[in-house]
Amino acid sequence: MRDVFDYTAPLGLLGLVADRLFLCAYMRAFLVKRNSLIKNVAERQADT
Repeated sequence: MRDVFDYTAPLGLLGLVADRLFLCAYMRAFLVKRNSLIKNVAERQADT
């Protein structure tokens, strides 16, 4: 499985700064956790 997540931060330059400082790392961690949860559910269902 591969996630493709494409977004543009709003607010021009301010949004770009926020993206570089916070949003990129937050979204990466969010997607990693989400994928881990999906994997765990799929593996549990495969065992039954």
